[in-house]
Amino acid sequence: MSNQPLQTTFEHIHRAVHTEDGWIHPLSDAIKEVGVEEARWKPAQDVASIWDVTAHTTPYLYDVVRALRGEDKQEHEDWHSITDDSEAAWVRLRNELLSVIELLGEEIAKIKEADFLVPPHGRKTPRWEMIADIAVHDAYHAGQIMKLRQLYLVNQASVREVASV
Repeated sequence: MSNQPLQTTFEHIHRAVHTEDGWIHPLSDAIKEVGVEEARWKPAQDVASIWDVTAHTTPYLYDVVRALRGEDKQEHEDWHSITDDSEAAWVRLRNELLSVIELLGEEIAKIKEADFLVPPHGRKTPRWEMIADIAVHDAYHAGQIMKLRQLYLVNQASVREVASV
């Protein structure tokens, strides 16, 4: 860990939201053990599944990584239509999310103290704000995933109970 106060702060925020269990469930923990059936499940037709939420969060993490590197912004859908719901596609997406979380942590660790306060080349938003925004975004979606996982377990218990009658 760095001796730079801002870098230390944002590394902590990144870990708290994305990788370390504490007062919130980190996104990586929320998604790590989710299987394909659980990822596909929706409590109602118009409610996002864990798969939908994962497909939504992943490109935004890449956006921040690219921004911190000073790379060009890439357009993407906000909420994707899932066209391949195979187990292999789920495992790829889940692993991609876990990988980009790690990549973002590596990028945050590279930032010099003064650079947190200024936008990367070609951007208007300072780095600290980008990191804070993605942390809030992903903390929200990690909570959403955890709630969907709880509902899935309740649903599965109800299905088993009905089937046993």
